Amino acid sequence: MKKISIIIPTLNSSKTIRKSINSVLSQNFKNFEIIVVDSYSIDKTFENIRSFNLKNKVKFFRFPKNRTLADARYFGIKKATGSIIAFLDSDDYWDRRKLYLQYLKLQRNKFCCTGFVYIKNFKKYSISNFPKKILLKNLIVSRPVANSSVVCYRSLLMKIPKKYFSEYAEDYLWWIMILKRINYLYFYNVNLTYLTISQDNRSKNLLKNLKSLFLIYKNVLQFSLFKIIVIFTKLGINNFKKKYFLIRK
Repeated sequence: MKKISIIIPTLNSSKTIRKSINSVLSQNFKNFEIIVVDSYSIDKTFENIRSFNLKNKVKFFRFPKNRTLADARYFGIKKATGSIIAFLDSDDYWDRRKLYLQYLKLQRNKFCCTGFVYIKNFKKYSISNFPKKILLKNLIVSRPVANSSVVCYRSLLMKIPKKYFSEYAEDYLWWIMILKRINYLYFYNVNLTYLTISQDNRSKNLLKNLKSLFLIYKNVLQFSLFKIIVIFTKLGINNFKKKYFLIRK
């Protein structure tokens, strides 16, 4: 079996990092390494990671201060020794079957994500009703990919120019760049990823996120202003549906 490198960026994640790492260590798939890239946390993140005492499985790197989340992920990708990359945010966690089932899907696909569950105020909401093959046009108007649900071949990520590792919506930009090279993203319609939504969650920074999306559509995809307005309208409708019509678990 090919090795999977799991990239986990951290910043003051002492309250959640143990659950995230434990969800990886409990995977049915065992040929993996965990790469933790910490942006100089001032809490007990490092102590919690060190307590696992798994030198062969967990690699810990201290990253320079004032660097972005995208920089940390890119650094982790560069340090990875596996041919397959998975991402996991430090407050998210996985079903124990996730890596094994996605590894099987990667035998015929280069890029795979799963259904996911939002956890907000201790309540769970399921997101899994997307087509199996997500095309670039689907990704642009619906954003069905949760970063912590993705596995893909490292070679695809290394073909993305460094300038596209931006501060906000960087993972969304990566998926766009990959889908400009391959035909589709395989969506495995099973909820295997659990996302914690908190008040200080990065995706809550709405204005900066919208600005990043606008720049992606304008500068990278070179869409007209009219087309960008249409896309934002569709995104707004889809986000409304996601917010008000989630399936309670």
